[in-house]
Amino acid sequence: MVEWVQIVSELTGQKLMKPIQRHILFCDGSDCKKKGNKKAYKAMKKSLKDAKQPFARCSKTKCLGACKHAPVMVVYPDGIWYTGIKKDDVQRIVAKHIVDGNIEEDSVLHQMTVNA
Repeated sequence: MVEWVQIVSELTGQKLMKPIQRHILFCDGSDCKKKGNKKAYKAMKKSLKDAKQPFARCSKTKCLGACKHAPVMVVYPDGIWYTGIKKDDVQRIVAKHIVDGNIEEDSVLHQMTVNA
């Protein structure tokens, strides 16, 4: 099956990014690395693929500045900051938050608010 992104790219000559609904950012700062974010990041990539979530993207980022809560990850556009994320937590977060759209309350560090 040819994706619409590929069709539009071919017609317009523009390179388009595949659409995403959620972007999961893993802190790659030194404290998070020491506390296992690398393993959690790899588990997230695998869990998203296994859960058939093509509209979720997972990326590493520089230090997010929440070092005392390491390891941390953030899910956008929801603005949910998760703390203490381990490899074993990832599948539960994918199932509950990414697939079902419900926040995994047990691991939340911060929830951003949107001002209308």
